[in-house]
Amino acid sequence: MILGIHDGHSASAALIDKNKVLCFYLEEEFTGKNRQPGFPRRAVEKILAEYPVSSIRSVAFAGKYGRAPLRFFENCYRNSAGEKDTTSWSSVFYAAYENFVPRILWIRELEHFFSRLALAARLKESGLHKKKIFFAEHHFAHAYSSWEKIKAEDCLFITLDAYGDGLSGALFIHDRDRLKLIKKIPVRSSIGLLYGRISAACGYPEGKENLFMESSLNADSVPDGKNIFSDVLQFKNGDLVVKRRQLSKLLKKAKNVPVATLSRLLQEKLYTVISGFLSEHLSACGKTKLCVAGGVFANSLLLKRISEMPQLTGVFPAYRVDDAGLSMGTAFWAERGGR
Repeated sequence: MILGIHDGHSASAALIDKNKVLCFYLEEEFTGKNRQPGFPRRAVEKILAEYPVSSIRSVAFAGKYGRAPLRFFENCYRNSAGEKDTTSWSSVFYAAYENFVPRILWIRELEHFFSRLALAARLKESGLHKKKIFFAEHHFAHAYSSWEKIKAEDCLFITLDAYGDGLSGALFIHDRDRLKLIKKIPVRSSIGLLYGRISAACGYPEGKENLFMESSLNADSVPDGKNIFSDVLQFKNGDLVVKRRQLSKLLKKAKNVPVATLSRLLQEKLYTVISGFLSEHLSACGKTKLCVAGGVFANSLLLKRISEMPQLTGVFPAYRVDDAGLSMGTAFWAERGGR
């Protein structure tokens, strides 16, 4: 059995064995705090109350680089708000830190060493410190979180999130009972950060972006002509292109536009760009089915439209497309040798 742990926001723990999820718990179920961040102590305790420590052969963590400060100062992180303003200085600073660390080999390995030290103390509390420990990079954990549900051979796997381990997304295909990374989507092309900033500007904090996107249903009409988000979100030469530096000017110009109309325009642009990106890569891989994970796909209206793309015969979202599902994904990844 492998214990998977996600110790970021929406912290969770999962236990898997032979390709099956035996149990899965969110830390917020025990604390009552929405999107509870930090090490999921109570979720792990619940699992160990059902399965003895001796039955667990290894522990796998989601998130390899850029996590050491949060893991060392876990009590502060745990007591912080689960819903944050993504435009605040602290959020911007930490995003920059977390995405800088993976770029430089010696820094990321040193940072990872301190991350392991911090987690060893957490594991000792539960008697798990002598187990073999794996660390899955963020988007590998997202991709594997849908592993249990489908016949992987038929699918293109896509993850789209704000950021994690230096990427905002990735594409994978099945290769000899594992997932093979075929394309990286850099943080500069982060759709998650883009619409997180737009949501925050419209009064919806981190974790409430789905409510902002659903407000598009209340839009009376969409202005004719060029979509106002065309200059900041594009599909060009097979890649997603996000120009966040132009966003502040755009939002100032659109300050008198109703929130529902902004949401509707953003939904239209998201679908146009992501469907174009998917169409090209589905054709290149010869796939007709799609597995999705990552916070961008918590947008149910977007996901519904993607499922109606003529190229697709099936769309399979992970059991939890948001970061809560990372504990399952990292355990499935470790079960396949952690590669």
